[in-house]
Amino acid sequence: MNTDGNSGIGFATASKLAGSGFHVILAARNQQKTAQAIADRRTAPLDRLLYGHILPRMPFARSLEEASASYMVAATSPAFEGVGGKFIVDGKEKRSSDESYDQAKAQRLWEMSWHWCGLDERGPA
Repeated sequence: MNTDGNSGIGFATASKLAGSGFHVILAARNQQKTAQAIADRRTAPLDRLLYGHILPRMPFARSLEEASASYMVAATSPAFEGVGGKFIVDGKEKRSSDESYDQAKAQRLWEMSWHWCGLDERGPA
């Protein structure tokens, strides 16, 4: 999962991961800007219509305040003190995708991230 992946380094990271075969999920703070960013990168007219005009109006999408609430609960609730690496939604721990538990993929991502940053076990290349 990549937060704020609709522009800048977040978008560049998501693009690199997706281009390397990873399944990328983007989480961004602004639904309209995210949908427009996706639409702007599409070439097919139907895709541009879907991402630019239809998806931003879907009822299942959350507002900034709704999306931020889960992060705030996870960051501030005594119930989650000392807890890390968990997927928290609406103040409750939820199981994330099966893919997120794949240790081989996690190791591959770690190694590729080091490579992309020009690092190895000894430090900067």
